[in-house]
Amino acid sequence: MSVKVGVCPHDSSKNWSKWLDFFLYLSKKTGENLSPILSPNFEHYWSIFPTIDLAYSNPIDSLALEEKRGFLPVAGNDNYDEVVIFTKKGRSGEISGKKVGCVKDQFATFLGIKILRDMGVSGIDVKYYDSWQNVVSGVVKGEVDVGFLYKDFYDQLSNLSRREIEVLHVSKSGLFSHLFMVSPERKELRDKLLGALLELDEEGKKLAENLGIRRFYEVSSLEELRRFVGESKAILSSH
Repeated sequence: MSVKVGVCPHDSSKNWSKWLDFFLYLSKKTGENLSPILSPNFEHYWSIFPTIDLAYSNPIDSLALEEKRGFLPVAGNDNYDEVVIFTKKGRSGEISGKKVGCVKDQFATFLGIKILRDMGVSGIDVKYYDSWQNVVSGVVKGEVDVGFLYKDFYDQLSNLSRREIEVLHVSKSGLFSHLFMVSPERKELRDKLLGALLELDEEGKKLAENLGIRRFYEVSSLEELRRFVGESKAILSSH
């Protein structure tokens, strides 16, 4: 019986062939027929949540899978989710009292707002956009003074876009990453998958490195992540 796998489109949209190679490797190591599903966007990805057996999800979607279907965490990796805080070129300076652009209910937003709080920033006005690209546009157009971006989204920006903005801070939190999650109906897969991820041979290490990952580590609970998100939401609700 095949194992239906959902893969976060944020990661798979530009590296699908590399993900296919990695899942083929994991299939051989686990003895399971892992069948990854290409999602061109998040709407499609979320629509397959009721039917998938395994997922590679960002932190927020991992929480949703646990809440909605009782998915169990398996492993994270050292390609941590980080945030870039930026402004329009030539407009760097005090952030307190300024307008901040971000995407609602995204990990980069939660991490960014925590960083600003820890930096002593106060009195900001938060404006939500429907995409990270629109956050960039909002900053460049002057609709907001500062923006948050996932670091890997920033890394993929064109040189033209980068020339129009100025980076204020790049996080190195090392807190949370995308996660492998398994459904409760196929929980017997957890130990097999975890073993394969923790004991990558040379072939596996090379395939993982092609995805920007050097190592995996076991994740047995999402409580720390849930607490982090709750604290960040509390900060956002105060602005």
